[in-house]
Formats: sequence, structure tokens, C-alpha cells
Amino acid sequence: MSNLLPKISIITPTLNVEKDIESCILNVVNQTYKNKEHFIIDGKSTDNTISIVKKYAEKYPHINWVSEEDGGIYEAMNKGIDVANGEWIYFLGSDDMFINEDVLNSIFAQKNTEGLDISYGNVKFKHSGHVYDGEFNPVKLIKKNICHQSIFFRKSVFNKLGKFETKYKGVADWVFNMQWFNEKKLKIKYINDIVAIYNEAGYSFNNPDIEFAADREMLINKYFSAEDILASRNKDK
Repeated sequence: MSNLLPKISIITPTLNVEKDIESCILNVVNQTYKNKEHFIIDGKSTDNTISIVKKYAEKYPHINWVSEEDGGIYEAMNKGIDVANGEWIYFLGSDDMFINEDVLNSIFAQKNTEGLDISYGNVKFKHSGHVYDGEFNPVKLIKKNICHQSIFFRKSVFNKLGKFETKYKGVADWVFNMQWFNEKKLKIKYINDIVAIYNEAGYSFNNPDIEFAADREMLINKYFSAEDILASRNKDK
């Protein structure tokens, strides 16, 4: 049956995450959806991260890995896009996890992504339990980001639009989300399901993106219509 379903490439950037990586790996292993691969893109960890990865890669053929210095999370994600063999790509942080073992099967085996370029749902915050954040529209996306742990991208999207802009160290995914969300040629669907448990105290939460803050107005003007920008400003009043 797995050969009839699209392959999903799950990409996990890592750097010195020995306390989290085993749970992440096993969370993917335990997914009932079989046609998957898990690429662990490591930034030259100096702890036991790679020892743990090697142990599981020897046991599970769907696990692949590379360890070399990189420029941060988004460069690692871009590397993962380049090596991914799947029709669909999903980015899973080492300290995040799928909400349950059947979530991939429920989305892909039920044909919820048929004919789509991008599908997104919700995440549940690991610490607060808050569910984030429903269906988006352009005005909402100006104010807040779609969590990338809720998004499935057909790989062809990156061929069409390019990859993550690595100068934005904390929220390059927000910039990319602005781009694809307003791309009229892409077929996008919101699915009202929780995809993953997201660690809201992770890297982006603790590391403000100075470059993004400086460029934010420029990016909004580039990717959003004047009507959406005006509506967003009026909503603040």
C-alpha cells in the first residue's frame, strides 16, 4: 500500500540536541505511514547527537543523515530540500513531535492533499497546551506566522519559488510563508487538524530576528496587497 501513497521527506535540523533527538527519531519511526524518509541535517554536533542518530540509522533504513558545519537552521532546511526524495516535504524540529502516530496516515492516506501544492493545519504548544492557530488569511499572516510544523509542502513548490532566505536566522519560514500564501498559482488548503506538538520555547522564541525586524515593512509591501495592508493597520486601531 505504501508504494501507492506519496513519499514524505521529514527534515530535522540538529545541533547538540542529544537530549531530544532520540524521542524525535522514534516519533517518526512510530508513524503508521510507511512511505517516509527522515533526513537529519546536523550542524557538526559536539555532543552525542550523531552517535544516537547513527544507532537508529543502522536499524531503520528510512533514516539518513549528514553532519557538517552550516549557517543555521534554515541552511540546514535548505540542504534537506536538496537531498529529499519525497514528493512532499515536512520540517520537524528535534524538540517537536507529531501529535500522534496516525497523523500522517490520516492526512495522506485519506487523500486530503490530492491536487494540492501546500497543506497546513494546527500545532499544539508543548508547554501551554494552546492550539495554534486556525485558518489564515493575508491580514492574519501580516500579524503572525503559520507554524512550519503544521505545513506540508510539495517539493515542487521550492523548485518554483526557491528556498529559505538564510539571512533571516529566526523566521525565514515566515518570509517564505508570505511568499507562497499570496502566490495565486499554488493550490493551498487548510485542514482543521493538529499536526504536531511544537516547543514554543525553542530557538525562534528565544532569538529575535534582527534582520527580519529591519526588513519587515519592506517584505509586507512586497508580498501583500495595499488593501490587505490597510486592513491590517485598521485592525490595530
